[in-house]
Order: sequence, then structure tokens, then C-alpha cells
Amino acid sequence: MAKIVKLQAENVKRIEVVEITPDGNLVVIGGRNGAGKTSLLDSIEMLLGGKRAQTERPVHEGEENAYIRGELDTNYVISKTINAKTGREELTVTDKAGGKYSGGAQTLLDNLYNKHTIDPRRFATLDKDKRYKTLAQIAGVDPEPIERRILGIFEQRKMLNPKIQELEGKVSGFRFHQDVPEVEHSVTDISQQIREATAKANEYDRTQENLKKAWQDIADYKAKIEELENFAASAQSWLEQNPKPDLEQLNTALAKVDEVNTKVRENAWQKSLSQELSNVKGQYNKFSTQLEEARKEKQELLNRAQYPIPGISLKDGEIYYEDIPFSEISASKRLILGAAIGFAQSPELKILLIKDAPYIDDESMQQLYNLAAAVDGQIWIEKGGDQGVSVVIEDGRVRGGSQAVPHHGDGA
Repeated sequence: MAKIVKLQAENVKRIEVVEITPDGNLVVIGGRNGAGKTSLLDSIEMLLGGKRAQTERPVHEGEENAYIRGELDTNYVISKTINAKTGREELTVTDKAGGKYSGGAQTLLDNLYNKHTIDPRRFATLDKDKRYKTLAQIAGVDPEPIERRILGIFEQRKMLNPKIQELEGKVSGFRFHQDVPEVEHSVTDISQQIREATAKANEYDRTQENLKKAWQDIADYKAKIEELENFAASAQSWLEQNPKPDLEQLNTALAKVDEVNTKVRENAWQKSLSQELSNVKGQYNKFSTQLEEARKEKQELLNRAQYPIPGISLKDGEIYYEDIPFSEISASKRLILGAAIGFAQSPELKILLIKDAPYIDDESMQQLYNLAAAVDGQIWIEKGGDQGVSVVIEDGRVRGGSQAVPHHGDGA
């Protein structure tokens, strides 16, 4: 990991010439407005960030070139010259003995630099989704596959709602009829029964007529008494075994068959729709269970994550700090959180720059120091005035000339 152990800047914006040898993890730059505090921090950013970090007018007014040089505790020495007219940069990276870096100077800086790392306040300007994804990546978790699965289940369940409403409407549109059979009556069967009953009724009438005639013949033809008595006995036996059908009852049943069958069909439709509704609701409940399980799995994943600072967590698509949504925490806590994330994003370059931070109180300053000390990082802070600062900038120079910056920590 890299920190600045010596910084030189000449003709950078409001800076005329500055040389600082910081000591410790927290470097507080003081001075009045317009003295060059921001220019000093900009020089660090331009040194490490390349032309993408160059400001609109990087060179001190009236000068041809700006020069920045930084020695890192990793044995790298980074030097940069910026031309006032063209904005062209000349970058060199050497070791402290003067040997040039063979791996490509700009490649080295590209691997070290991250604009959100350099200025932790920029993390707070990210939209909610980007903040969430950045912290999840730092914490070593990827909730996106589960989130896609949750969205898919939710959409599948959502698609069932119109079908459920349609089926509920259809089911409610039928009145269930009691005391009707499960299946429809057959008109053909009843008609066949009527035909058969009619034939039997006709036969009954004929037999009865024949019986009357037989008795008359007995009277008229005594000689045929024995024959007719035998016939009469046979006819009587048949009549006893074959009662006359009730045609009126069958005709009534035929008249009602359409009404009964309509009710049977309605009952069957309602039963079928009710079963379909039950099946669809079962699918809906299944998706609801899957949705809840996926959300639980996602939260368990986020709970296992390794976050860069105690008290931070991810839930409901938002960052929470001490159980408060990121959007509702104070500016000082956002800054501390941004600093922790900045350090976590850049394991090699442990340098943060905080410009124009009047809202940093003593407690927050101590928290920033503790945070930097915990990761052996370095935070440069711009602060108005000259109380409780490491170095004071006056008219583009260090008050009292080049100096080593004292350690800034507990009680500072």
C-alpha cells in the first residue's frame, strides 16, 4: 500500500512553491480562503490521476509549467510537469535511487488511482444503485443473481393476477343448484322409455279388451269355456306381471329434462372453474414462497459479507449505517463511510483527499484518524483557519517555508 512521504509542488494553480514531509496518517492543511489549500490537494490528485484529473487551469498564472513530485513509501517517486499552453503532461516514475520504472508509468498510476478513492465525498454523490453495488463488491458478495431470480419469480406471480381475477369473476357468475344429479339426463333414453312404455300400454289395452271379449265369448259360447278360461288365466297372469306404465310421470320428466340438464351443466362449469382457480392460486402461493425464500437467501448472503467498517450493512437495495439509510445519515458520517469505502476500493493506494470540509468536528476528525491508522492509510484534509492543523498555506507557500508535517492523531 502507498502513502506520500514527501510532496513538492511548484506553480500549481494558486501554489507558488510548497514542500511538505507528512508524518502520520492524517494531514490537515489550514489557511485562509484563497491561500492555496485546495490547490495543494488538487496537485496530489493531478499527480496520481493523470490528465483525467487535470483541472481547467492547472498552471499558476503567468508561469509556463507546473511541476509536482511525490515520493511514496513504496519506493516510487512520481514526477509530473504540466504545460500551461497545451496542457500536455510529462510523467516519470522512478525509484528513490533514480532508476526508471520499467512497467509503464501511466499503467502504474491507472492501477493505483480511483476517483472515488481519492475523494471519499464523491461516493455520496453516486446514485443509490451504484452505491449499493459498490459496497456489495467491496464486501465480496454479488446479490445480483438472486435479485434477478427474485424479479423473475415476482413477474411470474404477477402474471397470474389477471387470470385469478378472470376466474373469480366467472365462478361468481354461476349459481350452484342443489338437488340435481352430477350428469345430464339423456333425452334419448327417456324417449326410448316412452316408446317402450307406449308399446306396453297399447299391449295392455289390447289384452284388456281381449279379456272382455273372452268373457263375452264365454257367455256366448259355452263350448269354448274351457279354452277361454285358460286364456283368461294366462292374460290375468301377464297383467299382474306387467303393470301399466305411468305415462304422465314420464311426460313430466321429459318436459323438465332441459331445465335439469342446464343446472347440471352450470354445476359442472362452476366445479371446473373452481378447480382451475384453486390450481392458479396454488401456483401464486408457490411463487410467493419462492419469493420469500429468495429474499431470505439474499439477506443471509448480505449478512455474511465482510464490510469495511463496523455498523454498515446492505438491505432493501440501500446502504445502511448504524441502521439508518445512507440518504438520511449526516454529512460527517457520509464522509467517514466514503473514506472507509475509498480505502477498501484501493488496496494499493491508501491516499484520500478531503477538500473544503467545514462540517468536520473534532469527533469526526478523530474517527477519520482512527480509520486511516487502522489500514495504514493517509488522509489529506483541507480546513479553514490555522487551529488544529498540520501545516498552514499562506499565499501559495507553506508558512515558515518547507517543513516536516507533525503527526496528527489522538488529541490533535
